[in-house]
Amino acid sequence: MIKGEVYIKILYSSCDDDCVLEAMEYAIPFSQMLDCDGVTDDCMYNIKLSIVGMEAQIKNDYSGDQTYFDVQVKVFANAAAYKSSDITIVTDAYSKQYELNISYKQKSIDNVIAFTDDADTLKSSLMLDDASISKVIDIWNEMSTVSAEFENNQINYKGKINACVLALNAENKPIYFERMIDFVFTHPYSGKGENIKCSASMYVAGISYRITNGGIDVKADLKLSATVYSQCSFKVITDVTADETKPRSQDKSAALSIYYADAGESLWNIAREYCTSVNAIKLENDLAGEFVENRGMLLIPM
Repeated sequence: MIKGEVYIKILYSSCDDDCVLEAMEYAIPFSQMLDCDGVTDDCMYNIKLSIVGMEAQIKNDYSGDQTYFDVQVKVFANAAAYKSSDITIVTDAYSKQYELNISYKQKSIDNVIAFTDDADTLKSSLMLDDASISKVIDIWNEMSTVSAEFENNQINYKGKINACVLALNAENKPIYFERMIDFVFTHPYSGKGENIKCSASMYVAGISYRITNGGIDVKADLKLSATVYSQCSFKVITDVTADETKPRSQDKSAALSIYYADAGESLWNIAREYCTSVNAIKLENDLAGEFVENRGMLLIPM
């Protein structure tokens, strides 16, 4: 279930006011159930909304005395759900009989750690060198960019917005101009993980202003969000073929070999070296894990 509000701003002129431009704002609440196959209570999810279309028409009521705007807005919802799961990745292979031809490929896996939401207030002065403003009709944002990176236990946002201004000059003539405004914002984050990356998004919730002698002081309310994930890279096997012209030599002179292992050694590496299997080493030495727990002697079945 998603709930929210669509903020509508309409720039209009009334015939009764000698076509003076005015701005009107209105909030339309909405709620919607989204059908998402496979989503469960233990999922992490992230929803992003965007406006993909809007129609506004001027209408009158049945009596003809009241005029109103009939507005229809199309909202696009992008819902992404993430769930922790175990996957098997084949990173190594060997044969007890033949040498293998192995093809590898580098793969990256993104593990979503958290979602963050932040609010920031951006203040800037828009200077006008060759004009003065008597009235601001409307001010809005049409384009914004943002990126984020993790460094020193914090998420650093960096981006810019454009402030679009429709105003009247000293002669009460309409003028229009745009200014790009840069911003930076820091969010403390103490999450753990290897090779942490961030994917950021942002929207401008509102812009207020104050007319000064040299231009306009602007204050923009920014809503920032980031998906924090750790990126792991693996070299995985994509294809394996046995070279039957290159048989592996096995020592058949004894049923067992003695190997002195260090603590932490991989049983897989030992088994590959002696052309045997990990399970055979486990059974012979009464081992349970995949690594040698204590330094000592192992009996290797041949």
